[in-house]
This record gives sequence, C-alpha cells and structure tokens, in this order.
Amino acid sequence: MQSRFSDFLASIKRKTYLVVEKKIHDLYGIHADNILVIPGGELVKTRQMKEFVEDALLAKGISKSDVIVAVGGGSLLDLVGFVASTLLRGIDFITVPTTLLAMVDASIGGKTAINTPYGKNLIGAFHMPIDSYVDFTFLDTLPEEEFLMGMAEVIKYGLVFDKQLFEEIENKSASLEKIVLRSREIKQEIVAKDPMDKGIRHILNFGHTVGHALEFLHNYELKHGFAVASGLVFELALSIHEGYCSSYDLDRLKELLQMYKFPLQSFCKKLLYSAMLKDKKNRDGEVYFVLLHEIGRCVEKQGKYSFPIPKETLWSIA
Repeated sequence: MQSRFSDFLASIKRKTYLVVEKKIHDLYGIHADNILVIPGGELVKTRQMKEFVEDALLAKGISKSDVIVAVGGGSLLDLVGFVASTLLRGIDFITVPTTLLAMVDASIGGKTAINTPYGKNLIGAFHMPIDSYVDFTFLDTLPEEEFLMGMAEVIKYGLVFDKQLFEEIENKSASLEKIVLRSREIKQEIVAKDPMDKGIRHILNFGHTVGHALEFLHNYELKHGFAVASGLVFELALSIHEGYCSSYDLDRLKELLQMYKFPLQSFCKKLLYSAMLKDKKNRDGEVYFVLLHEIGRCVEKQGKYSFPIPKETLWSIA
C-alpha cells in the first residue's frame, strides 16, 4: 500500500501538504516532507482543531498553488475540507478515505463542516475535492464497528436510489469492492445534478435528520452509522405513516440491519424533536424529512424531495 500511495503522491506534480489521521499514520507509517498528524473521530470536528490545522499549515509555508491531501476517516475529511475552503480564501484538496464510511460518503461531494455545541455540521462550506484516491487495502485493518458505519450509508443508497443495490446487500451477492464503487457512483451522479444541495441531493439526507439529532443528544459519542441506522428505521416508518412505503419494506430494512447486528437506539421523541429543530436543513422553524415511495425510490413533488412534518406526527411514530 505504501508504494502505491507514494506513487499517487508523486503523480500530483504539485507541492503537497498531508493531513493524516494518527491511527492511519501509526498503522501504515505514512511519511512525507510536509505532514501533519492529528486525531480522527467526530470529536475532531471543532473550531479549535480547525484553527490548529490552519496555523500548522501556515507555519509550514503553504501557498495558494499547493494542495492539501487529507488521509483518514470521514470526520477528518470534513474538517480538512473546511480548512481548505477558507485557507488563503480557498485552496485545492484531495481526499484519501481510509474507512468504508469515508469511501462512500465524506470523500465525495464537497460538503465540509465542523460541529458546534448547538448541533452537528452547522458551520461549513461547499468545497469540492479535485480528486479522491481510494485504496481498498485500508479496509483490511478496519474494525468491525467501523465497517458497520459505512454499511449504514451503503444501505441508505439502496433505499433512496438503487433497489438492486439494496437487494445485493440483502443477499450478500456482490463483493464489497463492487458495493463501494456503486455507492460512489450514486453519490457522484446525484451531486453532479445538484452540487449545491437545492433539490435531488436532499435524498442523501434520508435517515440523517434523526441520525444527526441522536448524535447531538449523545454528545457525539454515539457512532454516526449507528445513529443513521436508527434514523433509517424511523424515517421509513414515517414514510409508511404518511401513506407511501409499505410495512413490508420496513420489515426488510429491520431484517437487514439485524443481519449486520446494528444496535438500534431507543430515544425520547420529545427530546429528539428538540434536537432536530437545530438541524441545518430546517426552514421556517419546521423539521424536514425525505420520504420513500418504496425501496429504491423517494417521494418527489414539483421538484422537492424533503417535506415538513409536524411534531405531533413524529411523536405518533411507533
């Protein structure tokens, strides 16, 4: 892996600054002339860490013509992408995802952000990476729990866009590599249609309105994938309540999550609603949700893909 990664860096033909997640640095011995090693995980996405990375890169002499290479999981990619969006009023960056979740989600699409005491991803910018380098070797050392984090997002892609992908996951009939590549294709296709998240890109939020609220309520100590898995169940149940999806589809989702041994969360709906009110996607004080017609197809009305749901309705979902 080291030689392939070194070849990739050599191919960039520009001065590079690496920001590498510590556990990846320790596992793989990644070295470069200009390297900054920082922790990973959701707790790294803070104003303080953004300032630290900015100051470190500026102290090293980074210039507008250089490129930042972010090597790590999704949280590190979110943070470094946001640094790149504002440093020197915008500098190029490349993502090197090292987890399944990062490969299928954070490394694509240009959504960068940090968290605040008021909610998740509330400060950020759209800043597209100029490239994304995927090396499946990184998954060889991925803990089972981290594998599940990525599978929650992969399952989401099947639910909102690709019934065949969902069925391949159900039947375990496709290789992990094929599933990753298809998931990346789906996100790239959706982002190309709606790069600024004004329409169809909203469908990628399915499960995340509830999921992000659960993360907030657990002080970001609840893993993203576990929160999203619970969100997928709740928001599919909401789709049934609103007269769209069938209970059979919900049963299939629950069986799939049970097969992968996702620990679904219990929660107080009133506390959840108060946390969801902080969601950045809300408008006019209302909480918006993506709904499913069926597995593989979202509800769309006059070009809109997310819809306000009253709190009383949310409290009634079993």
